[in-house]
Amino acid sequence: MGARRASSTVVALTLAVATITSAFPASASNPTTTIAHPRVSIANLQISVPDEFAGCSIFDGALSDTMQAVLDLTTPSAFVTNRFGRPLGVNGPIAQSELISVSPQVVQYRINPKFTWTTGQAFTGQQMVQWWQFARQQVGSAAVNYRSISSLEVSADGLAVTATFSLPNSGWASLFRDIQLMPQTVGCSWAQVLREPQLGPYQVVELSSRHAVLVANASFAAATGVTPLAQRIEITAGQETIFTSGTFAMISHRLSQKQLQVISSPPTTSSFVAASSSTERLTFSAVRPQVASVNVRSALASAIDRAALVWRNVGLLNPGIAPAASSIYPQSSPSYPGSVGIPVGVTTTTSATPPVFQPASGQLDDCPHCAPEFLRAAGFTPTSTGWTGPTGPLVLHLAAGPTVEDRMSADSVAAAWRELHATVSVQYFSTEVAVVGALRSGYFDAGVYHLPQPLPSELASRWAIGAEAGSLWAGWNPSALIADYQAGLGTLNSVTATASWEAIDDAIQRNVWDRPLYSLPNIEYWSSRLPLQTASNVVALFDELLNLTPASLSS
Repeated sequence: MGARRASSTVVALTLAVATITSAFPASASNPTTTIAHPRVSIANLQISVPDEFAGCSIFDGALSDTMQAVLDLTTPSAFVTNRFGRPLGVNGPIAQSELISVSPQVVQYRINPKFTWTTGQAFTGQQMVQWWQFARQQVGSAAVNYRSISSLEVSADGLAVTATFSLPNSGWASLFRDIQLMPQTVGCSWAQVLREPQLGPYQVVELSSRHAVLVANASFAAATGVTPLAQRIEITAGQETIFTSGTFAMISHRLSQKQLQVISSPPTTSSFVAASSSTERLTFSAVRPQVASVNVRSALASAIDRAALVWRNVGLLNPGIAPAASSIYPQSSPSYPGSVGIPVGVTTTTSATPPVFQPASGQLDDCPHCAPEFLRAAGFTPTSTGWTGPTGPLVLHLAAGPTVEDRMSADSVAAAWRELHATVSVQYFSTEVAVVGALRSGYFDAGVYHLPQPLPSELASRWAIGAEAGSLWAGWNPSALIADYQAGLGTLNSVTATASWEAIDDAIQRNVWDRPLYSLPNIEYWSSRLPLQTASNVVALFDELLNLTPASLSS
């Protein structure tokens, strides 16, 4: 599943530099007390997560955080990440990854010969070559990284694979993640996932959009000598779950009163509330004439009172969440450029008249009374029935994502636009991927949905290289951003890379193609016997669970 931490100090430092922009530090929380008991194993671990299973591979545009987390437990990877988003080594099929040269960039992977797939077939370097040949033909930021490899050579004994890069690539640590023995070129189904040979500490035996069951992979334990955390993991996704017994862990963006009562019952549970790595956002379609003008997009974006939206949607669970300041960095990131928010109940003073947005400044304030001026600048005039302009009456079609937060936010956005005297219709979709597809189709002007933030380089690439990125965004593909993307990806210096990602972030917001609304709260609670800390998303939670063993538990 992962790799042992490289022994070379130079490699460790380089890796730290290459990945620092994706680190998510734990926020302060109320201390919890865990009483030490005899160390025992877990027969069954129950997990509840907010997002459904979607997508079948690392290149699937529909891949959700929840499915990514499952892939991390069932397929090999050069690295896994800890709860801060940093690469963390564990014993696995790829025993070690080492950056052995910078110019040209060369990475060597060493294979543990003890590992076999669930079919009994040995894991080999040639399978890594086959995966590379498949991966470089796919779309998405991960495929871009694979295409930067000019050659991949397997040693005579088959236990070392050396990758030589044609261009510097700071994403090398994310390569060979979730590889398949027999990669599929097209198609995706739950049955296909269940048929695929697996190599990680767990294998999937049941899978649907809302439910999965994983069981410990005996061959993994035999190869590593490490007993998995639990013999069986049952995951419930996309619905409100209440655990009152057994061993469990849960991430949610919203809690019922009954769940709050369970959480407040120590010492059987521990809990934590913080800003998550998921951002609720409003994205405009690049193919709809109605929102083609930056002034129209500015009017619609500035009309939304995001502070009021945070209060309505987050309320008393607000862990200092403020209106979002970035389309790439979530509030939980140390690179986040904005304020971390004001706790609920604390008041501040603001200017009575916020400065009007100028497209060249890259800043757009929430300013409902400024919105009509933007519409006039776009050629619209008020009438007795609303606004009319170059594209006709101001009639807007809004797509909304599947979660409660998505729909509450979409309803608030629609209400703000109706206050602006626009005609608005809202349609609800089953996945955030469907929302983005609706924007690309040209039938919707904008979409409201939440997006779990991947690494900044991955998210930036989705804006910079358009359809090449696989899942996002809505069709906007400015060639001017490609240079910033290539500059960010081509450096191991985190400061230089961050400057490139911020340039892309600024361009997105200056052109008002995306209006980040707010970071979703992350509410976690778990059995106190689990020595967990905090996680910024589902993938981070599973990565932390992966690095626990029965010896670390208390009864």
